[in-house]
Amino acid sequence: MKKIITLNTLLASTLAISLPNSSYADVLITEYIEGSSNNKAIEISNLGNTAVDLAQQAYTLALFHNGSTSATSTESLTGTLAPKQSLVLYNSSAASQFKLPSPHGMASSVTNFNGDDTLILYKGGQVVDSFGKLGNDPGSAWTNGSFSSKDKTLRRNADVTTGDAVTNDSFPGNTHGWSVFAQNTSDGLGCATELACAALSPVLITEYVEGSGSNKAIELTNVSGSDIDLNSQGYKLELYSNGGTSPSQTEYLNGTLEAGKSFVVYNAS
Repeated sequence: MKKIITLNTLLASTLAISLPNSSYADVLITEYIEGSSNNKAIEISNLGNTAVDLAQQAYTLALFHNGSTSATSTESLTGTLAPKQSLVLYNSSAASQFKLPSPHGMASSVTNFNGDDTLILYKGGQVVDSFGKLGNDPGSAWTNGSFSSKDKTLRRNADVTTGDAVTNDSFPGNTHGWSVFAQNTSDGLGCATELACAALSPVLITEYVEGSGSNKAIELTNVSGSDIDLNSQGYKLELYSNGGTSPSQTEYLNGTLEAGKSFVVYNAS
């Protein structure tokens, strides 16, 4: 299947990317992995429409063990999350499929959790999202029907666009908004939906430069956890000039784009 990344008139400074029809907002916890041994990870995603400087806005993720109300470990988040982009925090001893390279992934002690612990995401000291119920130890896991926070991978459903800012409410609740996957499932890390990354286009337009003269460039980034052969998967970049509906230029992309790496298309002049 051909994958097309579409530009809508670079010359006129208008850029259009086809995205799901959803109203996104803020930075949320979008995936939780409590796998075997040290295979543990948390995915944080920017579901909004503007880039977020995590350090500038003072985003932190805190882990609370066994019903404690004092944080066991806290991670101050850094870097800039582009719209729809994710940051994966993983256990340093996890298997390789749970680790994304910097800047899309980082080792963190907040992943030293078991199924009965609580995670809270803060922005400037204010709670914006949470997983679990603060001050409560459920035993071995938070459960409801097929939902379990032990030995499972959990992905936030795409229709969830606001976080759970009430840290002591019922968890997970009857309409919890999480999809449940088997232990050690990792193929969704780096993609902020309940789908595996292979079901989405993991290559995104992450920077647009329209400078003076011929100083123009487009940056494409592989936001998944796997290398991508651009040619074999049929990636191409198209330019639509002055409101046209047929491409005025097409660039067929070649080479392998490594996980977390970027490729820049620039004006020859």
